[in-house]
Amino acid sequence: MPFAELSAARPADCHGPPPDKVVVIIIIVIVIIIIVIVIIVIVIVIVIVIVIVIVIGRGTQYGKSVKVAPPTALLPASLTLDPVVATLAWRTVPLAAVAAVRKSDSAVSLVLDLLPGLLQAERDVVAEAAAVADNTKVISRVVTTDNARRVFLLAAKAGAVLVVRRMLDDATGDAEWADGSVLVDIARAGHTKVIDALVSESRFRVERFGAAATAAAIRAGHASIVSLLLTTARGPIDRALFTRAYLAAAAAGHTAVVRQVLHFRIVNPSAKDNEAIVSAAAGGHLEIVKLLAAHKAINVAASKCRALRSAAALNKTASVFKFLLYHESADLSLAKSILAHAVKHGSDAILRILIGHPDVQLGYIDLRDACLAAARANQPGALIALLSHAEIPGAQMRAFFAAAEAGAADVLTALLARPHSPQVATEALAVAVAVGVSQLAAARALLAEPDLDLAPLQAKVVAVAVEAGDDALCQALVAHPQFDPTTGPILQQIASSRKPLLGALADLLRHPACDVRPASSKLVQLAVESGRLDVVGVLLRDERIDVTMARYAPFKMVINTWSVALFKVLLARRDVSPAALDNYAVCACAERGLVELVSLLLDDGRVDAGARQNLPIRAAASGGYTAVVERLLRAPGVDPAAIDNFALRKAVARGHADTALLLLASPRVKPSLEVAALALRLAADAGEDRLVAQLISIPGIDVTASDNAALVAALAGNHAEVVRLLLSAPGSAPGAIGTEAVITAARAGWTPLLKVLLADGRCDPTTQDGAALVGAARAGRTPAVVALLEDGRVDVAAVSGALMAAAVTKPVMLAAVLAHPAIDPGVANNAAVKTAAAGEYLGSLALLLAHAKVDPGVDDNAPLRRSAKAGAYSVVEMLAADERVDPAAGNHAVLRQAVRQYDVRLFAIVTASPRFDPCANRGGLLYHLLRMGAAADHLVDQIIAMPPHAVDYTSPDNRTLVTAAAKGKLAVVEACVAAADVDPAVPGNAAITAAARGGHIDVVRLLFAQQSVVDAAKAETDFATLNTATAAQASNTGLVGGICGIVHALNHALGIQPLSQPYHEHMRPELYHYIEREVGTSEADEAPVAMDVVVVDDTAVAAVRDESSDWNLCSLAAKPGTPVTVMVPYARPLLDSSSSEPAEEEEEEEEEEEEESRSEEDAMVDEEEVARMAIDAMQTLQMTTAQLAQLAQERQTQQARRRASRGSVDVVDLLTPP
Repeated sequence: MPFAELSAARPADCHGPPPDKVVVIIIIVIVIIIIVIVIIVIVIVIVIVIVIVIVIGRGTQYGKSVKVAPPTALLPASLTLDPVVATLAWRTVPLAAVAAVRKSDSAVSLVLDLLPGLLQAERDVVAEAAAVADNTKVISRVVTTDNARRVFLLAAKAGAVLVVRRMLDDATGDAEWADGSVLVDIARAGHTKVIDALVSESRFRVERFGAAATAAAIRAGHASIVSLLLTTARGPIDRALFTRAYLAAAAAGHTAVVRQVLHFRIVNPSAKDNEAIVSAAAGGHLEIVKLLAAHKAINVAASKCRALRSAAALNKTASVFKFLLYHESADLSLAKSILAHAVKHGSDAILRILIGHPDVQLGYIDLRDACLAAARANQPGALIALLSHAEIPGAQMRAFFAAAEAGAADVLTALLARPHSPQVATEALAVAVAVGVSQLAAARALLAEPDLDLAPLQAKVVAVAVEAGDDALCQALVAHPQFDPTTGPILQQIASSRKPLLGALADLLRHPACDVRPASSKLVQLAVESGRLDVVGVLLRDERIDVTMARYAPFKMVINTWSVALFKVLLARRDVSPAALDNYAVCACAERGLVELVSLLLDDGRVDAGARQNLPIRAAASGGYTAVVERLLRAPGVDPAAIDNFALRKAVARGHADTALLLLASPRVKPSLEVAALALRLAADAGEDRLVAQLISIPGIDVTASDNAALVAALAGNHAEVVRLLLSAPGSAPGAIGTEAVITAARAGWTPLLKVLLADGRCDPTTQDGAALVGAARAGRTPAVVALLEDGRVDVAAVSGALMAAAVTKPVMLAAVLAHPAIDPGVANNAAVKTAAAGEYLGSLALLLAHAKVDPGVDDNAPLRRSAKAGAYSVVEMLAADERVDPAAGNHAVLRQAVRQYDVRLFAIVTASPRFDPCANRGGLLYHLLRMGAAADHLVDQIIAMPPHAVDYTSPDNRTLVTAAAKGKLAVVEACVAAADVDPAVPGNAAITAAARGGHIDVVRLLFAQQSVVDAAKAETDFATLNTATAAQASNTGLVGGICGIVHALNHALGIQPLSQPYHEHMRPELYHYIEREVGTSEADEAPVAMDVVVVDDTAVAAVRDESSDWNLCSLAAKPGTPVTVMVPYARPLLDSSSSEPAEEEEEEEEEEEEESRSEEDAMVDEEEVARMAIDAMQTLQMTTAQLAQLAQERQTQQARRRASRGSVDVVDLLTPP
């Protein structure tokens, strides 16, 4: 190590931050804090100004101009503003609120002018301002039913009695609003007139809320409100609540309130063991104490004169104490305890009153003990009062010792002010010192006695003071007239103290009797060994101190203090050499960068700046202390090139460019080529371009030395300017290093360095199949990609695929790439547009769609179809808007996707495309539009508006017609029926079945009018076709549950009325189950009969089919309390799915069923229309109403006979139709 000798000379025991530096740091921190606070204040002011500017610029947005400018500029000249109004005006409150607080005619006129232009919220603000200001002229114009309650309560709480009375008179306010906490707040605030106005209202129930308000007024001391509420009270009195308030009022000194409470007799005056007089006595409220003491219910001497003892604590209660002490009921036997209580609290006035009472008898021992207690408690007032009024032999001396022992400095000061014996003070000091460091305050107080005999106690006082580090005690000791500094090693003790006793040390050195010369060396040594450099500074300023000792060099100590002032003091002493210890001072200062100290040493002329093989400049250059190096270069005897340019090499190696440049600028520094090459490599590695420029200007330097080490270091550090300098230097040869550097810089995104390499021309970016360009693109280095594209040497066409794959996710890079004329964005079967669409890179997709070489309709519009399936709406919208994309591709694949997922947004995007033609109707488009629901109604209307020959209404299994019938689309059904190639009965009358199920009457009529539908219905063996309208929409048809709307309509047509009695609560008819009933009297009739059951208005209606397949209608009702057994012997589907629904894919069938369920829930059916439709249907099937009625009557008679023969009572007689 080059500084081994310097390190060996450092003292190991000199630690701690220099005082001057600590002070500087503290000052800097304080300045920074002040600057931060100023910045915060400035920001707050700016924000406030911006808010004000915004408010001022309101303009005429709400009618008339209502700009909140300075109030004096807008208000009339006669309208003066007080500070409250001015503050209000600068808030966000409208100007009208400012004017509303004034009651002058001009202010009211201004408010009325501004009101039309205000919002309701602003009008509320005006109303609140007027309410607070008690402005009745404005309040009537701004109060509404919405804000009346808030305004009324605000006025009541603010004491605005005029507004309160005005609102009560015109019925805009209600006294009942002031309930609970509101009335309590008003009473607590002392608004008597508001309370009077509320209480005078006949509707106001003061008995509900008056107790709490009265208690609040009692606590707050508002006697007028208390009197008003107690006078008008119409309810019971809450004595517990009033008692608590009464005690609080007594403690607070509310005399008038206490008098009112006692007058109305609402509390027990002696509640809680006479707590009221005790609290008043403790608070010093003499009037209340007298008032309560005069009351016959109060016992002043209760609880052993508790009130008297409470008043004995403080001097401020002396008047109360005197009154109670001289009261006839006072118990003077408690004088001893009262004396101790007063002494404890230091109440000298109480003590004087107590001792001065003629009837109080206190013994010698009591007074002596009281004096000692006052001294120990450091109560000088109490002690002096006792000593002044009682002649107690030896009391003062005992007090001296007790105070000294307890460390009662205040008592000692007071005793020293009284006549006393110096011997007593000396003995008291001895007591205090004997106690130890805990009573130093007493020792300091006693040292103020000039006649103190200090000689026998001086050594002990010094030892205790040094041990405690009490500088004030030491100073008091040194300042004492009888102090002798020659007694013992006092100076050494103070100098070596663990805590700084600088004041005492300075006072001791200035003492005329103090001779420091015999022990000066020892003093400094002790101060240094104890680490007290501040003490060293004090000693060095004394010329009598000899600091020329060998063990501790004075400059070595001073440097550790970092004190320039102390350094100057030491240099001013001619008995100390700054060149001691082989010029340690200048070497150490240079190593630490202490330029001021170095300058002081060099200016002194007694140091050798080139000592220790020019160690000062070598140390300063190694640390980068340019100012020190510059000062040393001006000093004689300094060789900056010593030890093979050690200073230059260290400065370059550690990156101190300014220091290295300074050394190179010196004519005495002439580095060899080897040293210059090494310095060049180090400077290039550190990125010091100025130093590199200086070094390459040296004649004969080889910039390619050590395999281009300088260039490699600069490239590795991304130092573009250094690389440019090295490449431009004579003899530079980047070779393969430069080519590899292009790839590295491109991948790392070092664009400035890349541009330097490309500009050189010797670095080839085309190697490794354009690896630089592809690598930069894959790494997302857009500036590097742009630089390589602008260079023009890379074959962009050859790397189009990789380049597009890397840039497609980066829009900015993609824009740069697409701008190149050789790029082919459609390479790899338009992989770029597929990737952009799949990843939803909208920016990239927009750029690609704008390019002519891109085909977004690749693979039968695969990007559009895949984006629609993924729900990428933005991508679908962009693709659908491109003229190269067919939104109907794949047999309307996207549209079918939207319908399948019921995706309204996707459906809207596709159908909004200008290339979407709804009238083409290819691939069953109309069917898909019908399934989409209301979102596609406008497109359906366009299709059916076309001429019939232009639209193909056929579809597999007639699903277009069936779907239209199920949804009640009458116009579509008409168009389908009108088409010659559409059979409405195929398959299996599914269309009319779906219409009946949905309750679409008009569609059913239309389909029944078709002969093919009637023929298909006749071919049915039973009512399966008519029986297909389920009762799922029971809420629409009036059915509670049921089987079909047709049967229900027939029931109405035959006039079968429901029974009056409801079903028993246990009866649970099930839908589409079969009831096992016996019909007829023959054995053949014993077989179960299938019955389709429906509940109509609490009545079971069944279409019964017997063995002859004859149908009848009957009404069943259960007797109350008779449960009906519901069985399922077999299940017969009422609608054959093979004939009612066309064969489709499983996924589409499920979605269609969900859509039909939604349409069925929305259908509304009129029962009378269903009945008429059912009658027409029955006539079409050649069945008359009379025949049905006759059949029903026969069945009813047969079943009645059967029940009579069996005696069955579980079913009532069947109803006979009228």
